[in-house]
Amino acid sequence: MADINVTCGQCGNELTVSEYTGGSTIKCPDCDSEIEVLVAPTSRLSLRPKEDTSTALAGDDRIEVAEASRRELFDDPTQAIAHVHKMRRDIKKPKTWLTYLVFVVLAGGMIGVQHKFSADAAMMDTYATVRNVLGGAIYLLILYTAFGDGYLQGSLCLFLPPYMVYYALARIERPIVVGLVIGITAALVAEVFYMGGASALAILQGHTDQLIRDVGGMIEDAGRKVEFEN
Repeated sequence: MADINVTCGQCGNELTVSEYTGGSTIKCPDCDSEIEVLVAPTSRLSLRPKEDTSTALAGDDRIEVAEASRRELFDDPTQAIAHVHKMRRDIKKPKTWLTYLVFVVLAGGMIGVQHKFSADAAMMDTYATVRNVLGGAIYLLILYTAFGDGYLQGSLCLFLPPYMVYYALARIERPIVVGLVIGITAALVAEVFYMGGASALAILQGHTDQLIRDVGGMIEDAGRKVEFEN
């Protein structure tokens, strides 16, 4: 809208008034007669459903119509936000109950065996075999998923076991796998209490310490060899 031009009917004086005075009465500054300011006509927008022309098209033409509709949708930020919210509502929520169920069954079973048969060497050997097979299967499953996500993720999980646990809990969306990881992690921690030096973590720590000592010895041997040659 713009300013309104009015003419005094008494003296012929032409005035320019604000658009917001439309529909009111003002006084002419020359003759003090009243001038009625008419409301300027405005154009109204009419909204009607957009005809769906995609049904009459086929092949590439239908794809182009769909792409044009998508671009038109995201031209309006409010429509884009509504579209995102609709997508979030359509996403299924993770089955956390299944994760808890697998965790309780696995961790409870393994810790129960540790508690009841910790003094039975034969039973604990069987337990260790089952634990190694199950842990190895979970390890390979996580590696398979991580390498499918990218070589960087797979390499980190391969060489950094703590990162593998983080990846399984934060990146994998399969509730059964998450439950297995949490369950076997809890069982491994409980082994330290029930099995002592025979626990998997204690054995892993022993191998790690031995590896560090071996690498340190190799470095010392290499250093002495260089000094001898010099």
